[in-house]
Amino acid sequence: MEWLGDLFFPPRCLLCGQVVETGRKLCTRCHEKYRLSPEKQEFTLGTITVISLFRDSEESRRGVNKVKFQGDPKTLEYFGLEMAKMLRDCCPDPLFDGVTFVPMPTERQKNRGYNQAEVLARVVARELGVPLISNLLEKQDILTQHNLSGSMRRKRGSGCRLIPGVRLQGERLLLVDDICTTGTTLQECGLLLRQAGASEVAGIVLLRRQKDKEF
Repeated sequence: MEWLGDLFFPPRCLLCGQVVETGRKLCTRCHEKYRLSPEKQEFTLGTITVISLFRDSEESRRGVNKVKFQGDPKTLEYFGLEMAKMLRDCCPDPLFDGVTFVPMPTERQKNRGYNQAEVLARVVARELGVPLISNLLEKQDILTQHNLSGSMRRKRGSGCRLIPGVRLQGERLLLVDDICTTGTTLQECGLLLRQAGASEVAGIVLLRRQKDKEF
C-alpha cells in the first residue's frame, strides 16, 4: 500500500523538497550537486581527520536541520546509511574498533527526546559491523551552540568532558556528529578520547559549514 500513501503524500527530496520517485530520498540534482566523495570534503582538525557527507549549501543545511530538530526516524536512518556507505567507499575495510558520538547536554536531550548524533552513530556502527560505544563523553548544559558566533564558540570551548572513570585500551574510534561549524567540539572530543587511551580518532559529519558563507 506504499503507492497509495505516495499518491496523497508523495516522497520529497530531503534537501530541496522536490517530489521524487518512490524509494528515493534525494532528487538527482541534489545528489549530484551536494553529495560528496570523501576526497572532496576531507579536512583535518588537530589530530583528527574528518569527512563530510554533503557540500555546504542552504538546501543541505535545511536537510540537516530536519535531522537536528525534527528527528524523523526514516531521515535519520537514511543519513546514517549514507555515512556508512561513504566510509565503505573510502575504505572497503574501515579500521575502527568502535563508533561513538558527540554528546548532547542532558537537559536538552531530555527535552528533544533523542541525540541525533547518537542515532546516526548507531546506524553507522550497525552497518560497519562494529560496536557502538556509549558513555564516554558528556556535555554540560550550556548555551545552545547554533545561537553563537564562531568566535564565541571557540572562546568558550565545547563544554564536553570525559565521563569519570572512562579508560580506553588503544581502540580506534569513529566519532560521529551532525554538523561541523568551527570544529571546536569535534577537536576537543577527539583530544579527550585520545587522553582516555584511544590510539586513533577519526570523524564523520553530515556537513561542514563554510566560514562566513552567504547564500
